[in-house]
Amino acid sequence: MKNIVSEQLSPSYGFFYTFKERLHHERTAYQNLELVATEEFGNVMLLDGFTQVGERKHFQYHELIADAPLLAHPCPEKVLIIGGGDGGVTHHVLRHPSVKHVTQVELDERVTQCALKFMPLVSKGALSDSKLQLIFADGKEFVSETTDRYDVIIMDLTDPIGAAAELYTQGFLTRLKAKLRDDTSYVSLHTTSPIVVTKLFAVIINTLRATFPEVMTFYNYIQMYGTLWSVSVAGTGTMLKTLDTSTISKRIAERKLHSLLLLLTGATYHSLQIEPPFIKQLLAERVPIAKTVAELALE
Repeated sequence: MKNIVSEQLSPSYGFFYTFKERLHHERTAYQNLELVATEEFGNVMLLDGFTQVGERKHFQYHELIADAPLLAHPCPEKVLIIGGGDGGVTHHVLRHPSVKHVTQVELDERVTQCALKFMPLVSKGALSDSKLQLIFADGKEFVSETTDRYDVIIMDLTDPIGAAAELYTQGFLTRLKAKLRDDTSYVSLHTTSPIVVTKLFAVIINTLRATFPEVMTFYNYIQMYGTLWSVSVAGTGTMLKTLDTSTISKRIAERKLHSLLLLLTGATYHSLQIEPPFIKQLLAERVPIAKTVAELALE
């Protein structure tokens, strides 16, 4: 009999994959952490029973949350990552040659330690890069206390439930906006699934649009999450409107990323932002802004 990871995405829908061996399980100071060896994704990390990252196919997520905002910026040098303890985002950020310094704030040190031990292929050495300052602390507190400004801020978080929920509220997003360097700087974050948590997706997008002048959302089927997913990039200026296909293609070429990117090209950068009618209808509905975590508890 095969071992199965079964993940419920909504009260009536979910997905599963099989695993060969349970590599590790523990209760950290913050969450249940588990690693399993699978045929489909290689080694996989789960937090509180939800799949976070696998050694294979994670580009479907990491290129959107990391490379998309970096390609939107003409010359990103200073980057803040909140979360992302597995090091996948860090690896993607450091592939951009203009990046001079990365500050990463991860809450749970055990996530990083276990990722380095059981799935080093995700970070590929990025977590020991000299450009990286890795801090184990609360991201909310760090943002409140730091006086630094950043070209790109990436929030690689768990879903907006529990401890992570406050980081999706308008109050925190407003504080985050104040840490952007200028009107060519961007925040990126995953904005859940427009398929299985429709109201939550709409509230997060509505909150972003109420907080930032510019928001662009990418849609992609992410196999390790079992459904259509979304990642959004938000900024304070008007530069996102100028990012045509040729601009993105040129930046990919100049940064020598064309042989590394498996999802993003000048063309797909824009095609992945196309909203089908059902999403347009969903976002046209009256939904609240997440001023508190209560507005996120909808599904």
